[in-house]
Amino acid sequence: MPVVARIDPKDADATPWLVEAVGETGAKDAAPALLDVLGKSKDPVVRFEAMRALGRCGKEEGVSKLFNLLADPDWRIRMGAA
Repeated sequence: MPVVARIDPKDADATPWLVEAVGETGAKDAAPALLDVLGKSKDPVVRFEAMRALGRCGKEEGVSKLFNLLADPDWRIRMGAA
């Protein structure tokens, strides 16, 4: 998926939009890149969108990864994971 290669967690302006677009595709092969964004980004908006996209792309496997985020220090991330 070419769009996934363009996701740069450091680009706070474009990343949430790209991650959301990837999520809308539901492409299962995007799940590893979304996990990478989720792990590297410190921006709560980017992380929240990555969680949503992971739920759409990763299906059961992606949702199981979200359980770990229920203990995140940021309440917004915990809320999104729930």
